Amino acid sequence: MKELQELQKKSLISAKEIDTIIHDCLYKTEEPPQDMKFVAARGIIRSVGFIPEKIEEHHERIKEILYCLPEQFREDKGGGWSFLKAPFDKNGEQWGEQTDAEQLLLLGLAAGYVKYLLEDKRMWSVFPGSVPYFMVLNKRQPVEPKTKTELIQERKKINEKLLGDIPVDVVKGGE
Repeated sequence: MKELQELQKKSLISAKEIDTIIHDCLYKTEEPPQDMKFVAARGIIRSVGFIPEKIEEHHERIKEILYCLPEQFREDKGGGWSFLKAPFDKNGEQWGEQTDAEQLLLLGLAAGYVKYLLEDKRMWSVFPGSVPYFMVLNKRQPVEPKTKTELIQERKKINEKLLGDIPVDVVKGGE
């Protein structure tokens, strides 16, 4: 643990700063009201809802931090790279662990600066470590805040589209 703390002192990215930003942007209640709008981000292990105004407040700093990742992540440099490389900065210094990198990924997705190279989470197993490749975008993409109800409806449509051609017995587990 002490070795990682020493490495983090040399890094361009601070896991502590990312943790501070993410906690400032998260809703503080267990379950937001149905009509409350939030920016959803789907990570590797967890999905979260952010306060849109807080993401907007921090978006420039989030972009600056993302640009400290190795250049292979950049849309204009490498076109995306494995999440496994995200705990390192562009100088090769380790700045955190996978959980810290996921927090940065979530912030990047919510701020519109990150996109997965393969959106379908079920397909991530084709990648090393079964984790996605993602790209840090040159230009911020708009991210529309939505209510919980809107997100559930959107997810249902996506699932129907993805599972539409699969026989029902396969979807139900072959009962």
